[in-house]
Amino acid sequence: MQKYLTLSEHAYMGYIFSISLKTYKKLPQELRKILIDTALEITPLQRALAQADEEKLLELIKASGVEVNTLQPQERTKLEKLMEYIPKKYEELIGGEILSKTQEILFDKYKKDQDFYVIGVDVDLSKDAKSSGLAIKRGVELAVKEINARGGILVKKVAVIVKDNSALASKGAKNVKDLLKYKNLIGVVGGLHSAVILEQLEYMQHSGISLFIPWAAVSSLTDIKKHDCIFRVSANDLYASDFIASNVLKRFKKPAIFYENSVWGRDNHTNIKRYLGERGVEIVYAKQFNRGIGDFTQDITRGCGCSDYDCKSS
Repeated sequence: MQKYLTLSEHAYMGYIFSISLKTYKKLPQELRKILIDTALEITPLQRALAQADEEKLLELIKASGVEVNTLQPQERTKLEKLMEYIPKKYEELIGGEILSKTQEILFDKYKKDQDFYVIGVDVDLSKDAKSSGLAIKRGVELAVKEINARGGILVKKVAVIVKDNSALASKGAKNVKDLLKYKNLIGVVGGLHSAVILEQLEYMQHSGISLFIPWAAVSSLTDIKKHDCIFRVSANDLYASDFIASNVLKRFKKPAIFYENSVWGRDNHTNIKRYLGERGVEIVYAKQFNRGIGDFTQDITRGCGCSDYDCKSS
């Protein structure tokens, strides 16, 4: 029999109420509702019973002669520092949206009322652009870590709260409204999708807090006459489109264009069409596609097989 037991409280081992999805789908809708509602109703009771059982078991362990030790706050802090790299190491495997939500909950529970400045981040952490979203998140966290190591901003430490918008404009707008509730919010960093940023602008402009964009490139985002709260470090599509079109004209005189069916894709189509039109060149074939499409063979073959335009896509 072991002589010692240390209560480190470094992980939460919850009891999960689960059911086979196959079985669940066989249930009538009214029984599904009863099942879910009942599970939510009895969860507090289940947790209370589990806590009571744990306390009884600890007493039995002590009575058997095992010495039970609880880590002191300074010891727990030391353990936290030794293990803090583990969640980041496996963030892509676990899911950036899950870890970010966990970090947000922990901050709200334990640190929200402390004297922190807050930087919000709203990116796609769960859909097509999740790798880019995770890169933006990590960049902000790295910068804030360096800032805090130098003493913070005006003697205050800085905390990062990260939201997952799942590439949905409506979710991005809600995330920004939630971030604006933090009393010491000093800025928000946006993500990849222009459609999401456009939906957030009204709330950011009204708040007077700056929105920083490392990626989204639609030209209208930085229209100073409409909104002056936004700062962008990526290339403006107005200039990028001109650059692409100018290089196309060096080789072709009958261009065709394939563009994404999104505010970003349509903006680029408009800009390229304008640039070419100013030089007397017409786009003789234009085709939009939905995000996620990976095979353009049929459209390109149709385009290249027509004598009306050159075999070129952009």
